Amino acid sequence: MLFDPKQDEIIVEEFHVERQKVGLRRDLSQIRDTISFEFRRNLNRFIVILLVYLSFFILGILILESSESLGIPIPADSAEYIKGYLDAQFGFLLIISGAAFGGSIIAEDFSKQTSNLLFPKTSKVNLLIGRIISRYFLMVVCLLIYYLLICGMTIIKYEEIPLTILNSFGWALFCSFALLTFVTMLSSFMRNTSMTIISGILITLIVFEMVSMFLSMSGLLDKNDLPLLFILTYYLKIIPESLSFPEQRYNTISFQMIEGEPIEITTWLTPSEIGAFFGLFIHIGVLLFFALLIYKRRQSKGE
Repeated sequence: MLFDPKQDEIIVEEFHVERQKVGLRRDLSQIRDTISFEFRRNLNRFIVILLVYLSFFILGILILESSESLGIPIPADSAEYIKGYLDAQFGFLLIISGAAFGGSIIAEDFSKQTSNLLFPKTSKVNLLIGRIISRYFLMVVCLLIYYLLICGMTIIKYEEIPLTILNSFGWALFCSFALLTFVTMLSSFMRNTSMTIISGILITLIVFEMVSMFLSMSGLLDKNDLPLLFILTYYLKIIPESLSFPEQRYNTISFQMIEGEPIEITTWLTPSEIGAFFGLFIHIGVLLFFALLIYKRRQSKGE
């Protein structure tokens, strides 16, 4: 019986190709099943967060309407009007949303010991991908509804919608995903979901803001926003400012001390579009890498 080396090589290559296809189908099936399970699992959480979004929207209406009733005219430009709904309170809303959806994404497996029970044959990579996709999709739905409500109010007030709202919505999606990955990273080395949510909110609201304030007061910025690009919450400023970018992206305020020369503090209004894109992209990549690395390491130790 004669053996054909070329024919054997072709058979081996076809076997490897078929094996890769089977592996890919298995991975996609695991991710799809995880997404479906997570949708059902997080339905109540989604409803609660959506109600929070609606509450913030109603609060924005009350603030703007009360200002108008007090004699403060509404902005002449529709983009400036939309900024009223996307100011600091909107950043706080994104932080709450990211913490709520990402707080239990990994930590719950170790607090309730559910990972091996629910997904004994699902790889940690596929499990994490499915969870992130499902929870981010729920965040996107909340954001979309919020922006649609803003568009409705803008049409009522101005009979038009600025096209730059698409820029703002795109940056909101980008920033919300970065916040979700940050909380996911925190969740990867914590045992308790509640502590993950609280830690995520406190770090983003207090620690990051304190670092920004220190950089501004220390003079390290000196009209260069590079240090702030390492602070995740700094990117949230581009969401309202992308509606109409300011000619100068920073403000410099001088304080005259009782003795000595005046002190100048530089406050950055927004990162540039290029800086925000690459900065967020790097943040997301690094945070997901460490989240998966810590997750797999803890799982291998049987925590």
